[in-house]
Amino acid sequence: MSRGRKLIWRPKPAENKATIPKQPRVGGRKRWKNTSADYHQTLPLESETTSLMIKNIPNKYTRELLILTLDNHCKNENNNTENEFISAYDHVYLPIDFKSRVNAGFAFVNFTNAKAAVKFKEAFHGKRWAFSDSPKVAEISRAKIQGIKAIINHCQMMDFKCGSDEDLPVIFKPARDGSGRFDSKMFKLGKFVK
Repeated sequence: MSRGRKLIWRPKPAENKATIPKQPRVGGRKRWKNTSADYHQTLPLESETTSLMIKNIPNKYTRELLILTLDNHCKNENNNTENEFISAYDHVYLPIDFKSRVNAGFAFVNFTNAKAAVKFKEAFHGKRWAFSDSPKVAEISRAKIQGIKAIINHCQMMDFKCGSDEDLPVIFKPARDGSGRFDSKMFKLGKFVK
């Protein structure tokens, strides 16, 4: 190893597509870093997947900017006359580090149908982020908790230690489809704890 050369961890390509390489731990926490365009494969979405985890979000992204990104995607998909489904989402959670006031680099979103989730993954996985000059590349995978009912049940039982109740997970009624035709109301989930 030469002196002064900075080592950067890069994931190895998965030999078996059914497994994802383990991520290195730094200070007890998982760190996701990718500085090259050769991003590793994630597990395929199951046929009924509606809830996704989005990784490698630029830290300066706010919930409003993520919602704008999702709205633009849904609007584009819904303007596509070939689609036989409505692309819409009804849940977003972008964890915020309340000390630094930047996001934690990942988020959760629930689409109203599995086809919309697949289209979102196809559009964003392995791509750089709009509205940002960050070199981060999006990674989209299946979330552990699936479906809006399970998300609501899970979040309502939780106490969130965050900067304010503005950082809580939210649901939308009716679901947002990017059209702006509906007055979609945002409802917070969980309880803010100082």
